[in-house]
Amino acid sequence: MVGPLFMATDNSVCVLLRGDFLKTDHSIMDWLHSKLPSSVVYISFSRVVHLKQEEVNEIAHDLLDSGLSFLSVMNPPHKRTKKKKNDHVLPYGFADKSGNKGKVVQWCLQEQVLGHPSMACFMTHCGWNLSMEALSFGVPFVAFPQ
Repeated sequence: MVGPLFMATDNSVCVLLRGDFLKTDHSIMDWLHSKLPSSVVYISFSRVVHLKQEEVNEIAHDLLDSGLSFLSVMNPPHKRTKKKKNDHVLPYGFADKSGNKGKVVQWCLQEQVLGHPSMACFMTHCGWNLSMEALSFGVPFVAFPQ
């Protein structure tokens, strides 16, 4: 992989270069539009990072305790993962407690999410693409190296 693909301008024509291979949930943008500017925390660790269940639990509880709106991308384990019982499970009652403040998806168009006015910050594993995309959109990020 070479790196992230960004918007390029050519004599006042704006072209969005994209490299997504998975289907996205289009309700994400409607949900983001319903949020105030700089009010949403975005959490994504890419498809190659698989957090421990304890880390998923801690992040989930911290999000609920913060009272902030959040969009979290929770990827299923990679196909090459040998263990079949390592799917992440959100804590009991998480969806009910987060209500409309939180949205958990398996995939999203990251450049649209990071470029949305509702973005306050981005929690990332500090991979090259994710970090460069956040920097290019001017979104502050919280580093969670993996």
